[in-house]
Amino acid sequence: MTYHVHKQGSILGLEERLDEIVQFVVDNFVPAGYGGITLSQPDATFPDLGAGWVELVADQLSIDPARAITPDLAQNSLAFDVKGVWSISFGFTIDHDSSNGGRTINLRFFDKTDNDARGNLPIGIGRNVEVTSQFLTVFLDIAEDDIGHPFSIEVGGGDTVVIDSLDTFIYNAQYVSEYQGELP
Repeated sequence: MTYHVHKQGSILGLEERLDEIVQFVVDNFVPAGYGGITLSQPDATFPDLGAGWVELVADQLSIDPARAITPDLAQNSLAFDVKGVWSISFGFTIDHDSSNGGRTINLRFFDKTDNDARGNLPIGIGRNVEVTSQFLTVFLDIAEDDIGHPFSIEVGGGDTVVIDSLDTFIYNAQYVSEYQGELP
């Protein structure tokens, strides 16, 4: 773009260029993105675990309003409105039967649009234990093709565990990515 200096000293084309820059910033930068869902009271109807997978359930927003995330309580999921790296903090506590032998269950992210599992985190349950808790933070890279897809968290894919209740569940996300493209 060429700029011309007007006789009175103003720069012609500056307003148009500023509009381009503002639109670029709006399209490519997310100064803050966050949102989450949580379970407010124990769920005594949570099913037993085994080789299959069970979605962890939520009944309220943990952050309201969310920014750059679309929480969906009906699907127990978060949909990411912006591509990039997201820091995901999640955790759960389950009351279950005890066993004289150790057992293993697994956690995974599940893309409900593509019907695709992301990652697999094994969790060991010790002998004669009746409560299991797991809380952690991981990074999830949301590609352009993943924008708007609801992601839930599932547990299972392991040994049989008879569940008394899902006591807690929290699933929060925060945008941590920085723009890596070419600046105007």
